[in-house]
Amino acid sequence: MFCKIGKFKKYVGQKFLIISQADEKFVIDTANKQKDGGDIIVWERKNNANQIWTVDCMGHIINAANPKVVIYANDTVPATPLRETGEQENGFEPYGALARWTLTKEGEILCQGNPDAMFNISGGKAGNGAAMILWKKQGPGAKNDKWKIEVVGDYECPRRDPDIDLLSGFVDSKFQIKCQADEKFVVDTASKQRGGGDTLLWTDKKNGNQIFTVDRQGHILCAEAAGEMMALVPVKCAAGAHVAMVKLTKTGLIDAPIARWTLNQAGEIVNCGNPNLILNVCGGAIKDGPAMILWPRQKTSAKNDKWKLVKV
Repeated sequence: MFCKIGKFKKYVGQKFLIISQADEKFVIDTANKQKDGGDIIVWERKNNANQIWTVDCMGHIINAANPKVVIYANDTVPATPLRETGEQENGFEPYGALARWTLTKEGEILCQGNPDAMFNISGGKAGNGAAMILWKKQGPGAKNDKWKIEVVGDYECPRRDPDIDLLSGFVDSKFQIKCQADEKFVVDTASKQRGGGDTLLWTDKKNGNQIFTVDRQGHILCAEAAGEMMALVPVKCAAGAHVAMVKLTKTGLIDAPIARWTLNQAGEIVNCGNPNLILNVCGGAIKDGPAMILWPRQKTSAKNDKWKLVKV
């Protein structure tokens, strides 16, 4: 489930240092600004919390000590400073592609908002306190815009709130979405993993139509088409709206709340576009074929809007 992140995909789920190829004694550092936000710099390697990062499947470079902090740029013009968001809930979302990055085989870290803009050391020389900026590609001989990733351990994605966001426990795992009304029935893509189309309820076959994964942003993705960012998304944020398979990178929905979900203790899969709307079986009949829709939560003991996620 990797979205234009290049060589970063091998580092998803790991903690690492971002080391300057100009001088490998120096690494990218937050300058102790993980909570309040501020400029990104390079500093002598200390292997401390300022310097250890992870990356998700969309290319957010995240401070491993604080999952609310990511590297971003306000623009992509040359000399734009690289900054970190500071501690805020879902702090990366307002920045869109300006907070998502791609690693090339040469070691360049490109902005997904403008692939001609990349990580660079201001002034061209690595040293304590040198500012990190965006700059245009300089060619194979330059080293101040090239980086080496060194893994220092595995990264365990923390839950945002275990009482309301149980999806966090399934990040990067494969699972089925079983209906609590009858666990013989599961959410199914109806072979629309790549072409798009409505999802439905179907007898559990444990095939590719029925196996999902979730990223740390809450996108529920078809596991076998996760690399293409095929996700469960309602056609609109309204009661009765059908829930379809949608390619996020083609629709512009990758940063939209309507494309994200949470799972609460009651087993409700809640749409982030409207927390009063949850995943439901159209018509309430538990059988092969009913469409998956958004519907307001019910006050009855009905189970057609309650779900159990089972890892496979």
